[in-house]
Amino acid sequence: MKLLTIVNQCGDPVLARVLGLMKSILNLIQLVGPIVGIISIVISLIKLMSNPEEKKYKKLITNWLIAIVMLFLLPVIINLVMRLLDDSFTISSCWNYAGY
Repeated sequence: MKLLTIVNQCGDPVLARVLGLMKSILNLIQLVGPIVGIISIVISLIKLMSNPEEKKYKKLITNWLIAIVMLFLLPVIINLVMRLLDDSFTISSCWNYAGY
């Protein structure tokens, strides 16, 4: 029943699979990306504590914080845009039903 609903919305089962795969990859990036970023920040903080005069670690920590926020918010923004477009576009309606 689920596959039939997705194919009815998308019109093409290949498009439904590709969008479902993209949605899964974005969710994985949203989960794994910030974890890797937090680990990198901890390593940079340890290096900064051992050598407080080094300024490149401060910049590295700032860059990782920005990257973590972007990695976490990118899938949220994409899903929000697709929900706002609703069923007016084929891609957005297929995207909305691909995760279910």
